[in-house]
Amino acid sequence: MTRGAWILAVLAAAGAGVVAGALWAGSGAGGTAGGGEEAEAPSVKIQAEAVRRMPMDETVVAWGSVVAAPGQVEAFSLSFECRVNRVLVTPGQAVEAGAPLVEVEPSAETRLQLDEARSDLAGARAEAGQVRLRVQARLATNQDLIGAEQRLRSADLRVRSLERRHAATVRTLVAAAAGTVGAIEVHPGGIVASGNRLLDVVAGGRMDVRLGIEPADATRVLAGQPASLRRVHGADGEIQGTVRGVAGRVDPETRLVEAFVTPAEGAGLRLGEAVRGAVRVGSHEALVVPRAALVPQDGGLVLFTIEEGRARVHAVQPGLQDAALAEVLGTDLREGQRVATVGAAELADGMAVQAETDR
Repeated sequence: MTRGAWILAVLAAAGAGVVAGALWAGSGAGGTAGGGEEAEAPSVKIQAEAVRRMPMDETVVAWGSVVAAPGQVEAFSLSFECRVNRVLVTPGQAVEAGAPLVEVEPSAETRLQLDEARSDLAGARAEAGQVRLRVQARLATNQDLIGAEQRLRSADLRVRSLERRHAATVRTLVAAAAGTVGAIEVHPGGIVASGNRLLDVVAGGRMDVRLGIEPADATRVLAGQPASLRRVHGADGEIQGTVRGVAGRVDPETRLVEAFVTPAEGAGLRLGEAVRGAVRVGSHEALVVPRAALVPQDGGLVLFTIEEGRARVHAVQPGLQDAALAEVLGTDLREGQRVATVGAAELADGMAVQAETDR
């Protein structure tokens, strides 16, 4: 081996030793770090609320619409055939007492009847006068006079009846009391038969809510029970009411049992408006949690309590529920325990947690 080659070999060996030392040092440092305790995984931030014991209402929920209260509907009709000139209101319009509703006039047939009645009256008067003269001349009997006078009274009554019913003039029907216009059955230019309804006015604007109850629940709904009403469309907020009565039959069209709820004064409901109702049929003490605490898992529901900074899973069976709370049945939960709400879906049993808000 030449001197130059020997020098290169020595340098290579020295370099290898430096590298090996560095690797050994690094390995030793890593082993020291690994020999200690593992770093704790970061905790999950959640919000928590306390389990509460409180009365929970049992309700029957149904849907329906606003109808006129019984005895409050004033139906307008005429006892002779008429022609509608003008309709002066619209369905749902609020009207004051004396407000004009619809303008009508006698139909051609009614005018003909009145003309015939007047003609019959004139003929009966002439006949009665002639019979009187014949009686005086002893050419007719008193019985003939009685018959003539009877026909005269009948003809006169017929004319008076038609005139009293305004069968000879244009007439404007007006509201007898303040209220809300209901159904309007006619239109301008239409011919309306005698006795047919022209329109309705709900006097005083008093309304009921007609709900359709499932027959299985109908026996639990009783008159006098409190009910909460909510518009299906439009304004939010609950309207309180009381069950007025429950029908004793199943409606053949809807296959539901009708229940009628009287809303509180000033509810502002409109005829025909769609409404959701919840009738309170019972109440009992229950352990309740926020609905947000319930997490679907393995075909059931669980929730997580917070114990010493860690999540503990509990399988639960839900009972009664409302928009915000749920009853939990047959669990080992206790009143006052904290349960995870916001962030509960991210938890697992034993996971470290940090509650941002305790309620």
